Amino acid sequence: MALLTGPGSVEAPVIESFAATPLENAIIDSERPDYPMVTLTELWVGVPLDPDRLAAALATVRRRHPMMSVRLRRAGALDRGRTWERVGDPDVEPCIDLGELDRGELEAARNALLSAHLPLEVAPPFRLAVASVDDASVVLLVAHHAAFDGIGGVALLRSVAAAYVGRVPPEDTRDERLEASRRPEIPGKAVSAEGRTSPVERARWLASVTASPAARVQPAGQLEGARTPARSATRATAWLPAGGSVGERVPTANDLLLGAFHLTVEAWNRAVGAADTDRVSVTVPVSMRSENHRGRLIANLTMQADTISVASSRQDPAVLRSQLADQTARIRAGGVADEPTTWLPLRWVPVRLRPSLMRLAARVGGDRLLASARLSNLGRQDYPEFTDAGFVVEHLWFYPPVRMPQGVVVGATVIEDTIHLSFCWSRAQFDDRRGRAFAEMYGRSLQAIEAGVVWGSATAC
Repeated sequence: MALLTGPGSVEAPVIESFAATPLENAIIDSERPDYPMVTLTELWVGVPLDPDRLAAALATVRRRHPMMSVRLRRAGALDRGRTWERVGDPDVEPCIDLGELDRGELEAARNALLSAHLPLEVAPPFRLAVASVDDASVVLLVAHHAAFDGIGGVALLRSVAAAYVGRVPPEDTRDERLEASRRPEIPGKAVSAEGRTSPVERARWLASVTASPAARVQPAGQLEGARTPARSATRATAWLPAGGSVGERVPTANDLLLGAFHLTVEAWNRAVGAADTDRVSVTVPVSMRSENHRGRLIANLTMQADTISVASSRQDPAVLRSQLADQTARIRAGGVADEPTTWLPLRWVPVRLRPSLMRLAARVGGDRLLASARLSNLGRQDYPEFTDAGFVVEHLWFYPPVRMPQGVVVGATVIEDTIHLSFCWSRAQFDDRRGRAFAEMYGRSLQAIEAGVVWGSATAC
């Protein structure tokens, strides 16, 4: 997409250089130009926003967050790690005015942004677009996932909103980012001296997934070879019951969302005639942020973990919900989540060779190691405030990266009792009709997990 590169860009001078973390390297290793590792955060604001004022606010914020002003240095032939370069001014203008759009044009722009390659060799590693739609302003933040995660994207929007209305935005430092990336701050997490889970735990996990691979989310109505766009999406809204279920433990929103995903994978695969749906795996990210860092640290600070269910546990939604809640509790407390490169020997391979090796691994057995279903729940969030005149933000949606060439991901933000859900898939997985059908099936599963949930129908977005 041309707007992501920018015509006539020039390289800005470098202020400082620092090494990319193992997680950042792993994300870049897994990317292909036609399968981009980008996230999209979409904010609907009920008042008109001035694009020039928004650009000025973004310039103010950029100086307070190091990862907002970086580009990737070209790696040498034998380099085993990548290097970020922080620059004083952007190589290209990151703020884009899309003008007035109708909803169909907005959907096309969104899918194009989700499918566009964002070059990390050009600073900054994100673009911020604004459009006018139905008397509202829509802010679209597209960012490379190696630079920051979904929580970091919301933190960026909060900082921009603060600067937009004249408040002083928060600030973070590169040292804070490196400290958090090296030393996970999850209470009670059992880690080694290097801040990672033990080789024994990783070996047990690797043995479990290779011995009995999880069922894949079966493709249906896919567009083989489709690349424009590579991804598509729909979305829905759900409302949580006031008090949750009756019992000893009130389920969290994450419990409900995760249980619904497991039920949906089983129901979908049976509907399309898949032979084996016994073992279902859904990958979840685990935030490494402490509470002090949660609202302001812009970086990618997540680890990955798999949640597992079998057919017998899915017969009773209450049992499934309880078992998955126990798994996620152990993940956070026991340190079984980890960075994706800690069990692979890629850290000793020159970075120029890693993407090819990743593609080769996927062809010869990587499907056993990577789940095709992923829940990316940002948890409870507050709306960024773009005005001092009261509550005017209407929606906050998060669209995570999709595992390519086949994969389905559910993105979620929880604000008070409302869950904003996005459903993203590769075009090799579903066509748009099947993608929306999967989303509606998810809604029925969510109500099976918790009868008090109110579901809004999945719609084109």
